[in-house]
Amino acid sequence: MDEMQVVEIDLMTKYIDYAEVEQWGQTRQLMLSVLKPYLKNKKITAQELFPLPYDDEDVEHRTDITNEELEWYKNFKQNYKKDRK
Repeated sequence: MDEMQVVEIDLMTKYIDYAEVEQWGQTRQLMLSVLKPYLKNKKITAQELFPLPYDDEDVEHRTDITNEELEWYKNFKQNYKKDRK
């Protein structure tokens, strides 16, 4: 079985919150679609029906990358390929 490197653990813990947000969003949509036929207010949104703590937060995802980060990823890729051989 493969062992995780420190870099991989760091990346995993950094982005695990985004995965949870996505999963809760999907669960919320599923529950809304199941309950909607039985609701009096048919125009209710998933956010109104199942509010979550992060709904009010404006999450900004970065779309740019710095040269330092680009170099880091290149080095990581090269080291990863060396380790796999």
